Amino acid sequence: MHKIAASLVGVALIALQTACADHQSPTLPTASRDDATTQLSIDGGSDKLVSLLDACDPASFSAAGAPCARPGGRPFDQFLAEVISTHQAGGWQIAPSPIDARVGQRLVVVNRGGEFHTFTEVAHYGDGSINSGLNHVLGDPEVAPECTSPSVELVPSGGTHTETVDEEGTELYQCCIHPWMRATVVAKR
Repeated sequence: MHKIAASLVGVALIALQTACADHQSPTLPTASRDDATTQLSIDGGSDKLVSLLDACDPASFSAAGAPCARPGGRPFDQFLAEVISTHQAGGWQIAPSPIDARVGQRLVVVNRGGEFHTFTEVAHYGDGSINSGLNHVLGDPEVAPECTSPSVELVPSGGTHTETVDEEGTELYQCCIHPWMRATVVAKR
């Protein structure tokens, strides 16, 4: 009984010290999966954060030859069954969409998922070209021509990519690996 009381007093003292401390630890702003868009102030400007999201399970995706670097997630067989039946997979998305932006504003694209993705501007949405097996399952014969370019940039898990909004109007973006991942950018002056 004496040890329990001493332990409780120790816990109470630690809690009191923590509550009464007058120092603050600086923290960097973060955006959760639920807050996929935020304004960032970089170099005195205002950048727009765009998130590439997925829900891959590392063990089953890696066993199927699709590396995944995030904890938890949906098993590969469930992912594939959903893609076959609906031609998309919940959890694999570009967020937000639509993206309201200004001409000259930078889009900072962060891959918050576990797989590789692209954020590729296209004239018209279409099939991707990087994973022919997955795209064959989707059954869309029209490949977005921009997805066949050797300059398509793969964004690894945790990686970033930037795009500058260069003209007024609506621009279309998609992932060339997971072509149901789509976003529109509505740009104004």
